[in-house]
Amino acid sequence: MPMRIAICVSGTGSNLVALLDALREEPRAQPVLVLSNRSDAPALERARERGVAAESFDDWKSGEEWLARLTRRRVDLIVLAGFLKLVPATVIAAYRGRILN
Repeated sequence: MPMRIAICVSGTGSNLVALLDALREEPRAQPVLVLSNRSDAPALERARERGVAAESFDDWKSGEEWLARLTRRRVDLIVLAGFLKLVPATVIAAYRGRILN
């Protein structure tokens, strides 16, 4: 079963596109969610164009919201790809050793 990945972004998504392109043929990893602190981040549309679910936080400071979104998609690994905010401590604790920047 492939590792399910959430990618967190804040801007245009150039890092996101590079990651999605690199993972396109990778059977061991599956991007399942792109999250942004900005609802108008161009990266969200870039993710949708590539068939990946894309959402913006209502409150990016809320660890509960993070964990609800990540749990719903059964995320195994979080990748911070130009995410310009601090990840809540509860998320760091829940995903210790499974967050890449």
